[in-house]
Amino acid sequence: MMAWALTGVECASALERLLRERAITVRERDTARLHLDVIESRWTEIADLHLVRPRARRLLRSYPLAAADSLQLAAALEGCHDRPQDMPFATLDRRLAAAATREGFPTIG
Repeated sequence: MMAWALTGVECASALERLLRERAITVRERDTARLHLDVIESRWTEIADLHLVRPRARRLLRSYPLAAADSLQLAAALEGCHDRPQDMPFATLDRRLAAAATREGFPTIG
């Protein structure tokens, strides 16, 4: 499994937002953080901003994505060496899934 270098930060942000909104409890947040720590220890991080940034900019010109989402997708493209058909892309975001599909990824979510 591969992930953009800042994916863990995005996940932590989402958990804290859910806690502030009282959509989850402190215990649920803490359990999710533990699961995130395990997953993070197993994934390969794509951290080369020099390679990811130009791809992200191209994606922003092509699709209605947020900056963070364009970086996620650009990192995935870098990680699969431009063979997206060989690597499923997991997301629950509809816009990101649509862009990933158009880039050739099979999507999960």
